[in-house]
Amino acid sequence: QPLITLVGKAFDYLAIGISKAIEFLASGVVGVTKFMAAIGLLPEGMYEATKAAQDLVQAEDDLQQAERDYTVNSAKRNRDISKLRNESMDKEKYSAKEREDMLKRAIDLEKQNLAEEQKNAAESLRILEAKAKQENDTSDKTTNAIAAARAKMYDAETAYYDGTKRLNSQLLSAQEEMRQEAEKAAEEEKRRIEEQNKLRIFL
Repeated sequence: QPLITLVGKAFDYLAIGISKAIEFLASGVVGVTKFMAAIGLLPEGMYEATKAAQDLVQAEDDLQQAERDYTVNSAKRNRDISKLRNESMDKEKYSAKEREDMLKRAIDLEKQNLAEEQKNAAESLRILEAKAKQENDTSDKTTNAIAAARAKMYDAETAYYDGTKRLNSQLLSAQEEMRQEAEKAAEEEKRRIEEQNKLRIFL
């Protein structure tokens, strides 16, 4: 068992080393091409093309990290949203202002989820289109992938706008309900005081 663990760790370190080496070589390629372009040893536009390719690789890495972050962060936010919404309905434990604040926080978290999903979908489409243009790739596979990414982006935009409208409507409805509750409570308190005053008169 210790030997298996040791071998596993060795492969992990090897993978990390290879990844770092690739990053180093990629950055080195850009540096070399920049130097060669400066002394006139490269055709015009070669450095820009190399840098654009490296920027695209970095953009893909950044998008993958953003999608991983979204997977974790959206799940955490959904947990918090559920908790806040449940607590915002507890009229015995929390005041109207506290319940309104909790609902606002839940809505803000939902908007963050929608905004991040929209941003990632737009970036995915941008990268696919840039790669296709860079590689002059007009294959059916790439064309279909771009079409699917564009549809996903439009769906994300629709979800964002519809979701924002829905959430704002929920907040307005909740605020109106709380206003009516406050008015009802004030009226009941007023009647209670009037009844007390009547009793004092008779006594």
